[in-house]
Amino acid sequence: SWGGGGRGMRVIRDEAGLSFPFSAPTFNEFVVEVKDDPERVLERLRDEGLLGGIALGRWYPELERALLVCVTEMNPKGAIDRLARGLKA
Repeated sequence: SWGGGGRGMRVIRDEAGLSFPFSAPTFNEFVVEVKDDPERVLERLRDEGLLGGIALGRWYPELERALLVCVTEMNPKGAIDRLARGLKA
């Protein structure tokens, strides 16, 4: 095992250059803002064999570009790296 929510957030921030709309502490789940349409991002991630999270705009219009993502210590570093690349694309 390699990570957890905090490490996943750092990889996504550093590798994908994405931001997080909330500054409160997190455990394994966190919200990330993506640059593309969240449903398209999720589709790309599914094509890569990854479950990319939940698009939040349906329930929170102010978060129309946001995904709720979960990263745990059970996710290997390679999967987190792939997630970061998929979120960035």
